[in-house]
Amino acid sequence: MKESELDHYTTEPPSHELACSIFEGSWSSDVPGIGLGDVPAFNDHRIHWLETQCGGFGGKSILELGPLEGGHTYMMARAGASNILSIESNSKAFLKCLIVQNALKFNAQFMYGDFRPMLAKRERRFDLILASGVLYHMTDPVALLSDMARASDSICIWTHYYDPNLAGTNARMKRHVSPDPTHTRFGDRLVETHRHDYLEFLTNEKFAGGSAPYSQWMTRDSLLGVLEDLGMTAITGTEEFDHEAGAHILVFATRLPGYSENSYLTNNPDVAAAVDAGQFKSGAEHYIRYGKSEGRQI
Repeated sequence: MKESELDHYTTEPPSHELACSIFEGSWSSDVPGIGLGDVPAFNDHRIHWLETQCGGFGGKSILELGPLEGGHTYMMARAGASNILSIESNSKAFLKCLIVQNALKFNAQFMYGDFRPMLAKRERRFDLILASGVLYHMTDPVALLSDMARASDSICIWTHYYDPNLAGTNARMKRHVSPDPTHTRFGDRLVETHRHDYLEFLTNEKFAGGSAPYSQWMTRDSLLGVLEDLGMTAITGTEEFDHEAGAHILVFATRLPGYSENSYLTNNPDVAAAVDAGQFKSGAEHYIRYGKSEGRQI
């Protein structure tokens, strides 16, 4: 029987919970005061870590790629971001973001569309770009990294990557990710990626992947190497290998004009001692978090 337009009406009293029920069964996030899913996207340790690395979100103009259900957008807005442009190409996820924003009342601009052609035009710059859960859904992740680096001097990334040590043991990787590498050139660098196919996930109502039936997963070395070639210093945060989908990494990458790791550690022996003691992963991490604001010699 053909659907009637009357099926789009409700006779229930208005509430934010009722609005969320439009997408009942497809929510991933635990939305404050409402619930719905079990992913803590509105109080995410990854965003807290990135906030410490970038010097805080306060007063910054931020471009967010793929907000899903608005959890990270909410966190950055609550942390004082001056302007957030959040772009989502999945129509269902975009509407969820609007429902969440209406319920939680935070300042951000959500737009529906593909961020890739927008970035390729190179018409706007931002203080910070957040791409959480995005890069491993791209068919050309290197192009996205390059376009992001032209639009901002600071990039926050959380992504899965291809780990050859897990390829033969991780059940999902064995089914979805090809062990055969694809090699492309980025300047003088040989970049390695592996094809990832969504397969049965394309019919899952919680699907939150890319717009093509496949994507390309970079290796860890290729990811960090391309960022270096783009003139960025990368600091790595949480990195895990036991996720059901494979290894993932948290990265903050930024440009540090005139910075030299060796010189910084030589000029600041207390920092060198802290790095040796494991308090910081590198001198760059200390400089970004503390040294720059302290006026340390680089």
